[in-house]
Amino acid sequence: MTTQVDTRRLMTPGVDRHLALKGIGQVFASWRMLCFLHKGCIMLKVILMEDVAGCGKAGEAKQVKDGFARNFLFPRNLALVASDETLKQIELDQSKKKAKKELETKKAQESALRLAGLSVTITAEVNEEEKLYGSLNAADIAAAIASEGIEVSKKAIVLETPIKELGIYDIEVRLHPEVTSKIKVWVVKK
Repeated sequence: MTTQVDTRRLMTPGVDRHLALKGIGQVFASWRMLCFLHKGCIMLKVILMEDVAGCGKAGEAKQVKDGFARNFLFPRNLALVASDETLKQIELDQSKKKAKKELETKKAQESALRLAGLSVTITAEVNEEEKLYGSLNAADIAAAIASEGIEVSKKAIVLETPIKELGIYDIEVRLHPEVTSKIKVWVVKK
């Protein structure tokens, strides 16, 4: 027994034209199972892949109008149709991201332990008033830490203003958004 589908209904606005050209019955039925009517509008349940302003955050299941989903969310890969398969895939992706984040945090904590209590000395030329010629920035501090055998990105060093005078400075190193460490920087004259 074949299923009769009214092709005029497929060609109405709000229904994909490519559905009329494919095997019609099953594709149309599966698409319509995911849609439902709400106040006269066809709504579609989707899972957001990224944060969408005014709609929701990544990983949330939301009900949106089918036109918004088909014309905005799906072409930009911002959402997937909410089905059992996609829900399982999202859960798997989120568990992988969580494991990766925990691994990064653990590595950052190990580096923070090595940095704790570290003291580096930087020599610089000064004038008669004990002021530096130029200044010391995050790249100079990162190079001094690297000479101690610990690799740190210059972006990880939190330095509000460049160092322009001799002295002892407590510098914060942000290895991870949740992990910070303090080092002592001695600036001495050559």
